[in-house]
Amino acid sequence: MVRRIVCTLALSALVIGVVTADTYGEKVKAVDVSANTVTIVVDKKDKVLKVDAKATFLTQQRGGKVGKVKAVPAKDGLKGVKVGSEVVLTTELKDGEEIVVKCLILTGTPAPPKKPADKK
Repeated sequence: MVRRIVCTLALSALVIGVVTADTYGEKVKAVDVSANTVTIVVDKKDKVLKVDAKATFLTQQRGGKVGKVKAVPAKDGLKGVKVGSEVVLTTELKDGEEIVVKCLILTGTPAPPKKPADKK
């Protein structure tokens, strides 16, 4: 009986956590480091989102010959987010307000390496 109650509560907490999270994949319109906010455009309207002090910042990075993409920790945090860059923001509802908890900074596809010119 106790096991059923614990499992039900755990499942309820999981569902509530999933329902309160949202993800935005947009270009950054403005960044205010002092106020810890990021502004993006959603449905042709500016949306200002607060960034959690413990938010995770990742940068997309290509590696290896196959061109696999992996996410590595961004060194500068919110300072590394530039206006015009594409990001994927994951938010959670805290006290009725959307707060950014994860930011993935997308990088453009790098140019292929130049082949050395043939010496004759």
